[in-house]
Amino acid sequence: MSRAFSHPASGDWWILFIGDSTMKHVYKEAVCSLLRHLPEDSLDDLTYYEGANGPSLEVNQIGTAAGANNNAVNEKKRGFWATRVPAFGRDVLILFRRHEGVEKDRDSVSIPREKSTIHADEAELGTLRIEADEGEESTYILSAAEGRSMFETIWRLRGGILTVASQAFHVRPVERYEGSLYPFFDMLQFSGQRAKARTLFLEPQATHFPHTGGLYDDLDPSKRNFSVGSNGCRLDVSADAGPGNYYGSIVNKVLARHQFPNVTLLPFWEETSTRGAVHRGKNEFSLDCLHNCPNALLHEPIWEGMLKSISHQEFD
Repeated sequence: MSRAFSHPASGDWWILFIGDSTMKHVYKEAVCSLLRHLPEDSLDDLTYYEGANGPSLEVNQIGTAAGANNNAVNEKKRGFWATRVPAFGRDVLILFRRHEGVEKDRDSVSIPREKSTIHADEAELGTLRIEADEGEESTYILSAAEGRSMFETIWRLRGGILTVASQAFHVRPVERYEGSLYPFFDMLQFSGQRAKARTLFLEPQATHFPHTGGLYDDLDPSKRNFSVGSNGCRLDVSADAGPGNYYGSIVNKVLARHQFPNVTLLPFWEETSTRGAVHRGKNEFSLDCLHNCPNALLHEPIWEGMLKSISHQEFD
């Protein structure tokens, strides 16, 4: 990560991460990876934002455009975070917009975090139907209009940005995943249309539940004799590459069949397929073979892909 920002280009750097809780981990690791290489006295100028409230007008404008819910009772539900890091002679602004699905045809809605179900309309791919019960509000659904507004605000304030986005684990049932990608890729295609913009879609990471492919959903109940590690997760799912990389195979199919020239796929499943030991694993109440313990080396393939993307002369 530090090599990416020491690249000799003028001006500030802006990076926007979009995705679910796994992408929030990537956002946090990006900040930590920068902080590891900074002198201690520079940390006094570190600025952290949650929601669209803070001393930076430009961050507030972006958060508002992205639909940040500043009135959420639980601050973790506001859906927008940003960190400004003074590094390498410039300001590095790292943004994160929490999202679990893009709603194409209606305004962003607030939904209960734990009770929401996102479905892709089989008759019209690209339209999401959101089902929710009453409960605590969340802002994790990003409308297409909010997505466009967010990027237009960024362009007006800065002109260029690197976006790293992903979508997978909150689309239920998993059979609807393909349909959920179309509005998301449409938004990312829009985000990458500027000369000084790069847009990467991060292939969903490998999960290591004791099922075929390590998926949370047991798509093949006939196969259940998997060896697991001390954390209760499968340690290696690389041999399940075909059925195992369920999300990645669908992403590749969509990108091959449809035109999204502004979106570049950043592979990540294979690099994480043998890393089942880094999951949080089993506890008293659940088995978590999705989220990872803090591990900077796990994200090196992402940093390398970002570096390769911003190394083009026209992005300077």
